[in-house]
Formats: sequence, structure tokens, C-alpha cells
Amino acid sequence: MSWQEELRTLDEDFSAGKITADQYRERRDQVLSSAATPQDQHEGNSYDETTQFVAKSQETEDTGEDAEKTKVVRPAQPPVSPPGGFPQQYPQSPAGGFPQQQPAWHQPQPDASPPWSGQDFPPIAPLTDQSWFQEEDHTDRTTTIAVSAVVILLVAGLAVGGWLLWLRGPSESPSTAVAAAELTTTPPTTITTTTTTPPAPPPPTSNAAALVTPPGQKRPGGGPFDLAALNKKTLLPSSMLDELAAAKMDTGLLRITMVDKSIMAVLAVELTKKDRVDEVADAYAKAQARGGLARDGGLSMRGVQVYSAPKRSNKAVFRAVYVLHNRVIIVGAIGTNRGDAERQFEKLLRDQVDHAPPTAR
Repeated sequence: MSWQEELRTLDEDFSAGKITADQYRERRDQVLSSAATPQDQHEGNSYDETTQFVAKSQETEDTGEDAEKTKVVRPAQPPVSPPGGFPQQYPQSPAGGFPQQQPAWHQPQPDASPPWSGQDFPPIAPLTDQSWFQEEDHTDRTTTIAVSAVVILLVAGLAVGGWLLWLRGPSESPSTAVAAAELTTTPPTTITTTTTTPPAPPPPTSNAAALVTPPGQKRPGGGPFDLAALNKKTLLPSSMLDELAAAKMDTGLLRITMVDKSIMAVLAVELTKKDRVDEVADAYAKAQARGGLARDGGLSMRGVQVYSAPKRSNKAVFRAVYVLHNRVIIVGAIGTNRGDAERQFEKLLRDQVDHAPPTAR
């Protein structure tokens, strides 16, 4: 097998993944070294380095070969590389293709002796050193090195390209590759809607600042009051008065008006013990339930409890209670016409909640 065929076989094995890159480089260097190295003479030969005399093995009688009892045999010289490099010559492939021949890992080095050596000369081992570079003809050495480098680079490039192509598989078109990259790297767009609650207003500085003024004509009986006045006037249920005493009520304020035969009222009670404000509001709500009023889910809102009289009742009664920091706010309406009283009460309650929203929700 010529060195060109060995290189082609080596490239096919590397492209097929049968050998590693280190094995490929080691075997490639051996093939190129064998192709470019002249056959050295035996170290113990006493003849001239450029001439060998081969004696005939047998004496012949008087024949035409007597004149050639000895002949001069020149050692094989390395071929001079043409400027374009050696042409690639490949033998005709048989019908079944060349069989794959891969030497064993620890296979001994093949005998590189020429066929004409016979038994008169010991086998020539392949060269493993780099002394073959030390030749007298510097031009041939430079040419050989250049050709070897070009061949190595060409073979390595083709082998690596085929290996990458084999691993990668069919190439994708640029548009397909870009589309696939966009599909895999573009995160889905999500829209998040957040609802922000406006900040609560600061606590009112007084009972007057905590209340709105009801519409209509002002009625007597309104104004500021304390716990003692509440006990005398019975404006609030007795159970609530007990809670007001426990919470150490400070001051209160009542605003009352008349609108279309309906009495409208808003009331604020300030407490010294802020941690008791929920108990005072709950006491008022429970007192309304005991007095016959029912929880009105249609008018109640978050943080605000609303109670109203049954529709069959003779009077229309609507009352609401909620907590504002350390105060309890009460909104009420009483009238003879249920529709008018409910309409006036709902408007007054919304105005009050917008002015001073509940803090306990």
C-alpha cells in the first residue's frame, strides 16, 4: 500500500470516528515520515554511504553473466517533490470496496526492508528520530518540509471538516436557524395588572374634622358632648355606654339635620384607649340587632356595618357604624317614607366614607 493510500485510509478512519485525534496525528506522522525518508544503511556496514556492492550468492559457470558478478546498487533516494506536490494516485476500487484494516494498538512495527535485501541484510527498522532532516541538500530539505506541511494542513482540514459535518448532520438554512433561535430564546410576554390602594389619609385632628355636614336644615340637640351627657340623654344604647366607659371616652360630636321629613345624623366618639375601639363599635352593632334591625347587605361595605328596619315596619330606620383610628363613627337616618329615607341615607353614608374612610377592614 502506497503512502497516499495509507493517508486516505487514515482520513476515512478518522472521519468515521474509529480513531482519536491523537491516534490520527501519530499515524499520519509515521506515514509522512516513511514517504519522505530515504532508506538508511545498516550502522555496521563498512561500505561507502552512497554505494553498496551486492555479491552474487552462487558462482556461475562460463555464461553471459560472468561480467556481472558484482553490481553497484544505489540506495533508494527520496522522490523530489514537484512544485505542485505529488499527484494523488488511487488504485481502482473493487466492487465490494477496500476492506477496513485497522492494526492492533500494540502491533509490532512492520519490517521496512526492501524486497531485494533477502537474507544477506538485516531488516531495516522504521526511523523514529528526526535525523533525516540533517541532509546536505538544503534545497531538498526545505521543499520536503514545505510539501509535508501543506499535505498535513490539507489532510487535517478535510478530516476535521468531514468530522464536524458528520456530527452536525444536515445543515439548516439561515432563516430556519434564526427562527429556531428566536423561538427558543424569546421569553413569553406577560402583562401583569396591579391594583394599588391609595394611601390612607392621616388621622383627623378633631371630631369636627372627622365628620361631614349632613344636608338639610339643622335641628336642635346637636353639638359636642361627653360621657355624662350621654348617660342623661340616652342617645346611645346602654351596652355601648358601658364599653365607652371601659375605653375611657374623651369627647364626642353630633350633627343632625332634617331633609324631606327624614332626620339625618352623623356622630363621632373619641376614645383614650385605642385598643378598645373595636369593642365599642361591636357593642353598637349588636345593640341594633337586639333592637329589631337586620344586617343590610346591600348597603354594607368593606369595614362598614349597616342595619335597617324591616320593610313592613311603619318607620324607615337606617344606621351604620365603623372605626376611624381611635374614633367610632355612626351614620343614621329615620323617616316615614322608606324610599326617600334610604336614598338620603345612602348618599350621606358615601359622603362620610369618602371624607374619612374606615381604618378597620
